[in-house]
Amino acid sequence: MVSQQFNLFPPRTALENVTLAPMKVRGAGRVEAQQSARRLLQRVGVFDQAEKHPSQLSGGQQQRVALVREGMTVVNVTHEMNFAREVADRVIYVHKGEIVGQGTPEAVVDVPQNERTQSACAGFDAPERRRSRQIRPCRNRRGPSCWHRSSCI
Repeated sequence: MVSQQFNLFPPRTALENVTLAPMKVRGAGRVEAQQSARRLLQRVGVFDQAEKHPSQLSGGQQQRVALVREGMTVVNVTHEMNFAREVADRVIYVHKGEIVGQGTPEAVVDVPQNERTQSACAGFDAPERRRSRQIRPCRNRRGPSCWHRSSCI
C-alpha cells in the first residue's frame, strides 16, 4: 500500500528509486532492473520523468513512481478514475462503504453497470462515449465541449 507519504529517496532519480530494490534484494542486474523499471514507468505514465529527482516531480508523479517501486500487487485508493483505468488490472468502486462496482477498468469505468458508478464516471472519456457524444455549446457556461450530462441540461 502506498500512503500519502511516498518516501522516495531524494538524492536518487525516479528510475534509481525504482531499480534499487530489485538490484539489492533480488540481485537483478542493472540493465534488467532498468528495462523493467522503464516498462513500468511507461505503464503508469511517467516514463519521461525517469531521470528527474523526487523534488522535480509533482505529487501525482511521485505517487506513480512510488506505485512502481512498491511492486506489482498494489492497493491504490484514488479519486482519479482515468489514472485507475490506465494502471489497474482490477478496479473496485466503493460508495459510502459499499462495493458498487468491481471488475476490469473497462467494465467499471468505461461501461459501468451500477447507477452510482455511471454517475461518477459520466465525465470520463471512455471510447464508447467518444463515439456517441454530441458536442454543443453549453447553456450553463461549462465550456463549448460540455457533454451535457443530466446535471447540465
